[in-house]
Amino acid sequence: MEYLINVNSIKIGGKKVSFNTQSLSQEGYGGTLLSSILPYTTMQSSIYENFKSAFLKAALSMNMIRVPAVAPFEICFGSKGIDESQIGPNVPIIDFVLQSEMVKWRIYGRNSMVRVSDDVMCLGILDGGVEQKNPIVIGGYQLEDVLVQFDLDNSMVGFSSSLLIKDTSCSNFRFDSMDVQSS
Repeated sequence: MEYLINVNSIKIGGKKVSFNTQSLSQEGYGGTLLSSILPYTTMQSSIYENFKSAFLKAALSMNMIRVPAVAPFEICFGSKGIDESQIGPNVPIIDFVLQSEMVKWRIYGRNSMVRVSDDVMCLGILDGGVEQKNPIVIGGYQLEDVLVQFDLDNSMVGFSSSLLIKDTSCSNFRFDSMDVQSS
């Protein structure tokens, strides 16, 4: 499954990531692609470098300890001392801001960090290189436990916040309790 959405900006820990947002436009090859084919989110290098710097700054301000990278990931941290909750490790929250500041796709630790061992977790967002067709491709790991509803007739997509907040998951979700936002 692949579907294009508009992302206007990215925030980490509530702070806007600085980069050329013109590259996010759907004109030409722009637009953010939702993909269940790729395992992890990728970003064009020009976006990723600023994203990486902002994430590291936010993580270090939370006293997270960076450790050597574990392929294919570039940004890894020691997991000791990082609190866990129902929405995953307590790490900087990532927001993909859609058509307005009020409409955002919030990614919590469960969908941003990949546990590679008992002692190490890595950011599951990767550098897609300078030649990546779409500026951002949101991968399957970031889509886990998020209900996504496609209205192809009206070219709209709706999504829930993480189902983990409601103490459920996709595997045991009740479809009569949908709380979906449109974008």
